[in-house]
Amino acid sequence: MLKVLYNEDTKVTRDDGALKIELKGMYCRAEVTDGTGTVTGFDVIKALRPYSSYTLVHKNGSVKVFRKVSPSQYKFLDLNRLGVAIRMDFQNICQMYGDYDVMQLDTGIITPTTRDIVIRVFSIHKDNILVDADEAYEFNSFSANALEFGDHPRFNLWDSYALVVNGRELKANRKGTVYEGDFATPITCPEGQEYMELEIRKYKGNFDATQGPLTRGHRL
Repeated sequence: MLKVLYNEDTKVTRDDGALKIELKGMYCRAEVTDGTGTVTGFDVIKALRPYSSYTLVHKNGSVKVFRKVSPSQYKFLDLNRLGVAIRMDFQNICQMYGDYDVMQLDTGIITPTTRDIVIRVFSIHKDNILVDADEAYEFNSFSANALEFGDHPRFNLWDSYALVVNGRELKANRKGTVYEGDFATPITCPEGQEYMELEIRKYKGNFDATQGPLTRGHRL
């Protein structure tokens, strides 16, 4: 599944530049041109990782693509690696390393045969977003103004985990919002036993039960 979403709230016009996105296998390249068609920068993600977030920010300088260093006004940031290293909010990382976001790419499962990817383009007119992908994709809109209270693509791309205790399944998201299950009744050890059996069940996205619990490897 590949979705490319443009920002319906942006004020940019068709004269303000273009973005070309190339996606082949696990490789992604983004190239930005200005209003005259001149390439002002590019960068690549050599190998997309599952359950990760990347952002392309405006930042004057250079990029190293494989062994070649090129001048570029745009650079990809690996938000997961940076976030783990410095324990900082993703948006704060973007502001620290760049002037503004051009696009953000979020992944779910990534394998040689299956890819779940959502690309959101923030500051390019929808008619100037060019996609060269090795699979069919959905082109639609999103509202940047609704991001403060709306769902982030990661909530639906990243798998959810339910806990089964004494046969009772409990589902809640990372913020503690209950989706399903009896959280009011205390959990106690069954009579006559000295232990409780715990089972972790994995679901796609926000506890999407249409496929039932997933059997692929767990990622906690």
